[in-house]
Amino acid sequence: MSEQQREGDVMPEKTSNIYAILPKIIGEIGAVGKDHQNPAQHYDYRAIDDVMAALQPLLGKYGVTVYPVIKDMTYEQVEVGKYKSRMFHCVAKIEYHWVAADGSEIVCSSMGEAMDSSDKASNKAMAGAMKYAVTQTLMIPTSEPKDTELHSPELSQQQTQAKPAPAKPPVDLVKMKTEKGTDWLKQFASAHDAIVALAASKAMTQEAEAYINEIFEIGLAG
Repeated sequence: MSEQQREGDVMPEKTSNIYAILPKIIGEIGAVGKDHQNPAQHYDYRAIDDVMAALQPLLGKYGVTVYPVIKDMTYEQVEVGKYKSRMFHCVAKIEYHWVAADGSEIVCSSMGEAMDSSDKASNKAMAGAMKYAVTQTLMIPTSEPKDTELHSPELSQQQTQAKPAPAKPPVDLVKMKTEKGTDWLKQFASAHDAIVALAASKAMTQEAEAYINEIFEIGLAG
């Protein structure tokens, strides 16, 4: 123990710990608005560069480093659209380590998914994963008044009133034997064909199937 740290002295607050720093960053970063629009689907979004621009000065101020570790990544070629254009599809699971100057850290996981016609699918997936890791870890708002509860789509009347068709009753074996005999089976080339025809409605019973097989075995339908 140094001369300055005698028994009974109050230790200074350890402000370099990551758990003490993150609340400070959350309190200072503020909102990042959706100031960009997708030209194809016409929806608003906030760009990764806007998120980085808001976060980077605070990381430097408090001595925090963030680095990614790719845990899983899939990459495949797919066809999209009416003309089946070939695209590269990438899905990435990435861990982000937030490390303070004293070595303390927290780890968060994030998913990213993207498609590209050339070699940028993995880049886009990683950028998406990073954006949501930052915005969700730091709870960064968009400053929009909209909420997910604002719109509540309702199912169409046809969908809400649709009912499953009633199941057909199973084949009546007694009626089959007494009223139809075996002549009706002569229209089928085999027991298999007869069973398939009757089972199309999933109404065939095991007993009826055994009966049909027996008839064909003894040759009464031939």
